Amino acid sequence: GFPVGVPSILLGLGLGLVMPEFLVMFVKLSHHCQRGTANTTHLLASEVGFASGIAVACYFDLEADKMLYTGQVVAVIALIFFILVTYPYYKRKKVR
Repeated sequence: GFPVGVPSILLGLGLGLVMPEFLVMFVKLSHHCQRGTANTTHLLASEVGFASGIAVACYFDLEADKMLYTGQVVAVIALIFFILVTYPYYKRKKVR
């Protein structure tokens, strides 16, 4: 099969670099007294995303290379959604 080591490492690094930035976005969307709620919401959203991804991967019982390809497609869709929907919303609604 396809060697999945390098793409897997790149996806993991990308996720590790993006998650703190999402936390900053969540906090900047909240008022001072809501920062704890923003942090918890961020963590819950991350956990739901990870759990959903694992559940879908187990349900479809894909091989490693097909799972990686599916993850890459989902990542591209998520990036497009972020650029077109999430970031404009963030720019309009951020508190600080």
